[in-house]
Amino acid sequence: MPFDADAEERRVRAAHAAGGIESLNRLDALRMRSYLQDDERRQARVESRTGTEVVVVADERVEALAAEHDSLCDTVDKIADATATITDSLAERADRQGEAIRKLREENAELRVELAKAQVAGLAELQRSLIDAAKLTIDAFNAAAAQRGEASERETALRAELTEVEARAVMLASELQKLKTHAEFKFAREDELDVPAFLPPPRQRH
Repeated sequence: MPFDADAEERRVRAAHAAGGIESLNRLDALRMRSYLQDDERRQARVESRTGTEVVVVADERVEALAAEHDSLCDTVDKIADATATITDSLAERADRQGEAIRKLREENAELRVELAKAQVAGLAELQRSLIDAAKLTIDAFNAAAAQRGEASERETALRAELTEVEARAVMLASELQKLKTHAEFKFAREDELDVPAFLPPPRQRH
């Protein structure tokens, strides 16, 4: 019969499992040691591939977090610029509204004087005109107050969004730093791998 290497290996392994290396004859013992060495080499190759895959996954995660961190920093800068622009615009608008209110007050004072003169003189038509002008003044005051309230609400919302983005950027920066401190891994015949918590645990050698 032709020599069946697979059958012979199964026979020797079965004998070794049953009685250990001491129960084998000299030739079978040499074969068993060769089989065990082949097992160790295969296990070492598997562990080497597993370690390489873990390093690649960790590097990709670090790169992804770094890119997201950079994107968030850009977003923070853009929001900060937008906030500064809105703040400047609000300041300019407040100055213009303050000037407009001052003028309206002056005009209202003048209108009150004119109204008093009209009442004294008994000019009913002028009185009606001055009353209409006073109503327009009040409407202008109300419109200016509404604009200031709307601008204040928008600025508050933007500041809240900026605070949230900054907090997320700080969190991502911390996570990125933790990953960088674990960037060096040891894989050669060690029982455990020191890998980040979000990666799968390493395979155990038997």
